[in-house]
Amino acid sequence: MFRTYPLPRGLYLPLVALFLSLVPVPTPISAQVPFDAIVRSHLQRYPAMEAQDWYKLLYQAALGNEHLFTDTTGIGQYLSHELKSVQASPDEPLYDVLTPDSVLVRLHLRPFKARNGNPALLLKAMFETAATFQSSHENLERWWRDLEQLAEHGAIPLDPGRLRDYFQAVRREGFPAKHHTDIYRQRYAPAYRVILRSYVSELAGE
Repeated sequence: MFRTYPLPRGLYLPLVALFLSLVPVPTPISAQVPFDAIVRSHLQRYPAMEAQDWYKLLYQAALGNEHLFTDTTGIGQYLSHELKSVQASPDEPLYDVLTPDSVLVRLHLRPFKARNGNPALLLKAMFETAATFQSSHENLERWWRDLEQLAEHGAIPLDPGRLRDYFQAVRREGFPAKHHTDIYRQRYAPAYRVILRSYVSELAGE
């Protein structure tokens, strides 16, 4: 009988990246979407978003989903559990675009389930996204400044001072990952996974 040994945490993603470099991956989709259009679309769908929810949005857009992979063994189990617990909803949009180049999206689990999406393929897309997406703290800083400017000019109904104070606080903390606020979870029951948009067609038959 063969014995298996867990990989050291720091070696996992580099090995995944090496493997992925040897196999073809879908061609990224590059459809430019103005940053303010992304902001307005989220305001329209989620008007109760608070500063922490905006930070989570831009954090995911700039840094991807790699922060989830501190527990690689539990990710698949949690995905399976969440897919069993959510109600399938064909009327909900399948995804929200996160980045101006449309490369990264939040894939919503309720419409994914309604389309009989394959959980194994979604898990694969999550791992490949974590291994290949180029994260950028510079983008996080730049997009937050853009968000503050939209608020300062009255283009969006957000308090620019509140946004500024919040971002200064998370910068001092080293830009940690954050959960959605209680009000966001209560109103919108978020259930999604961050992946490259180029995998959406394979996952849900777009």
